[in-house]
Amino acid sequence: MNKTMCKKFQDVRNAISDELGDNKTYQFKDNIFLNNYCDNVDFSSSFCNNNFQSDFDKISAGCVYLLDEFIKECGVDPSLAKNNINIVDYILIWLSYMINLKYSEEENIITCFYSAYIHECDKYKKKIDKLTDYKDYKDIIDKKWYLLNMDSNNASKFYKAFKLLCEMYTDFDEKKKDCTNYSEKANEFVKQYEELYEEYNSTNDSSYKQVLCTLSTDYDNLIKKCNDTQCCKSSSLPTIETEKIPGFRV
Repeated sequence: MNKTMCKKFQDVRNAISDELGDNKTYQFKDNIFLNNYCDNVDFSSSFCNNNFQSDFDKISAGCVYLLDEFIKECGVDPSLAKNNINIVDYILIWLSYMINLKYSEEENIITCFYSAYIHECDKYKKKIDKLTDYKDYKDIIDKKWYLLNMDSNNASKFYKAFKLLCEMYTDFDEKKKDCTNYSEKANEFVKQYEELYEEYNSTNDSSYKQVLCTLSTDYDNLIKKCNDTQCCKSSSLPTIETEKIPGFRV
């Protein structure tokens, strides 16, 4: 995770708000930004109600944009794409959260989205030459299906933690020596993380443990950046007071 990555997510949030409007509908603020990523597929009535088409098309466009930015745009350097594969965890948490934001009460809504927009969409079937473990975007998503298909409440909790962490990376300024601007967010993130840890680390579900490991690693890296630049002379960021999750590499 870094500031550039988080700004890409913020670009998507600027186009597609992660909060519903007063009338409980999605807020699409910039249709032009994601135009090239829309698929405009025809829906099969066996998969989805046509009322979802406009919402899902734009949300899918946001997902493809993020995948392109972090996988496709790595160009000829396979190490960059390989390092960015963990960012897909965050992309799928965002995607799951956005789908469930309005439609969490709809039965099989994630399967509906997947069937219409990922399984049948050429934009998710772009060949990835530099990642030998994955054929295309669809293959990556299939192997990380547990993230996309997580319970809506879980998606909301993980998304909140991810967003807080990203906001801290965005706020981070090596030239400033004061952390007070984002120490409050750090405290909120640590509290959110430790609640997630207590809830999911005791389970046998390795998928949640992987996300927890990714979050804690990225937070530790932020603390290291602060320590290396001595940006937090006035106040230090809180540490995560849990045991490290063994058995995972990020």
